[in-house]
Amino acid sequence: DERGYDYAYPHFQKLSKGVLPENIKREIDLKLDLKRFNRDIKKSFNEYLLANNEFDKFVIMSGINKKYSSYSPAYYLLGRIFLKQGNYKQAIENFKAAEARRLPTLRLQLENLKLLGLAEYSKGDYYGAIKTFERLSKLDPNQKYKQYADNFIERSKWALNN
Repeated sequence: DERGYDYAYPHFQKLSKGVLPENIKREIDLKLDLKRFNRDIKKSFNEYLLANNEFDKFVIMSGINKKYSSYSPAYYLLGRIFLKQGNYKQAIENFKAAEARRLPTLRLQLENLKLLGLAEYSKGDYYGAIKTFERLSKLDPNQKYKQYADNFIERSKWALNN
């Protein structure tokens, strides 16, 4: 309920600053962003987290997108689902929509760019991948993604020349 979320919020904030696996940090970032939204979207997001299969997750996120088209994490999460399925066109559309609606944290913005570039590369859009990975490298203050981005920039340039 709403009181439980309000109680948990400061604990999530404290946890988000700690040393945790990336998937846990991502989930906490998404949970913290829910503070701006009503109980309905919080309930749907919790259902998403508890869903056991990709189809259920897709249905839940699609429902959130229809009701709350400005909720950028829904596009990011749909992009991840489509990327896993190899549906690169839909993944790219959703990652771009998430970027346009501005994800709530730099960590999610960087992860979104990384996955967008990967989807573009996988689809064969090497020019798009190069531009995306260059932006990722420039935006990353800790250069955590630099080696990954540079690797895909080189792969994309090689693919264009061969």
